[in-house]
Amino acid sequence: LNETLYPASNAKLYCSASTADFGICLSGSGFSQKLLSLVGRVLEGLRLETYCARAPGRLQAQKEELLRSYQNSWIKPQAHCSQLRRLLMLPEMARPTILEKALETVGSKELHIFVNGLYERVGCDILVMGNTSKNELQQWVEQFGRQLALQEQPLVEHEVLRLDPTAAAAVLLEPSVDRTQPNSAVEIYWQLPGRNKFQWCEVRSRVWVMLGLLEEVMSEPLFDTLRTKQQLGYSVGCMGRDSHGVLGFSIYILSAVRRPPALLER
Repeated sequence: LNETLYPASNAKLYCSASTADFGICLSGSGFSQKLLSLVGRVLEGLRLETYCARAPGRLQAQKEELLRSYQNSWIKPQAHCSQLRRLLMLPEMARPTILEKALETVGSKELHIFVNGLYERVGCDILVMGNTSKNELQQWVEQFGRQLALQEQPLVEHEVLRLDPTAAAAVLLEPSVDRTQPNSAVEIYWQLPGRNKFQWCEVRSRVWVMLGLLEEVMSEPLFDTLRTKQQLGYSVGCMGRDSHGVLGFSIYILSAVRRPPALLER
C-alpha cells in the first residue's frame, strides 16, 4: 500500500488502517474530492489472506515487537496505576501477562484461519464528514459494498463495576513492574452515580461539563500546592473519567520523593 499512500500524502490525502476496541478501523482525511477513491484503493489492497500467506517469514519479528509492547505497557508507574483503575472497574480488561501467554499460542496457521472470510463475518459502519455529497457516498458504497458486510450489529454494553458509596474505599496496591523504578504513582478515583445511555441525555451531558469545569478549577491550585510548594512529585493533575458511560473524577500524582501512604495523606 505504500506505493499508493506515499504519493497521496504529498497531495495532502491520508488513509490508515488500525485495530481498535470495536474492530478494524479504516480512516481517511484530506482536502480533495479524491478521498473516497483513495479509501477504495486501500480497501481493495487489504487482502488479509495475502498478508497471512506472506507472514511466516516476518511473523516471528512482528510477534516479538507486539510482545515488547505488552511487556512495556505497564513499565511506567503512572500508566500502570491508571490501568489498575481500569482493571478494577472493567472485568473485560486483561493484564499484559495474559496477552503475552495468548500471543505465544498464535502462529501463521492460526492467523490465517482467523482472517479467512473475516469481512463476511463482521458488520461495517461508514461515517463520512465534510464536503462529500450523499450521492457520491452512495455511488462509492455501491462500488465497494461487495467487499463490506453492511449489516446491523447488536449494541454491546460493557460491564462496569459500580462502587458502593457506603462502603470503605477499595485500595489496589501493586509493586512496579520495573523494580529499579524510583517513582511511585497514586491515583484516587471517585465514581459518580448513574450511567450514560446509548442516546444523548441533557442531564448526563451537564454532569460531564461540570466535571470538565471542576478539572479546570482544580488543576492550577492542585499543581501549585502539591508540586510547586510541597514538591511532592513531577506529575500532578486531575481529570474527569468516562468508563463506558460511567462517569468519575480522579486525582493523580507521580513522585520519587514520597511513598504512596504519604502521598495519600497530602
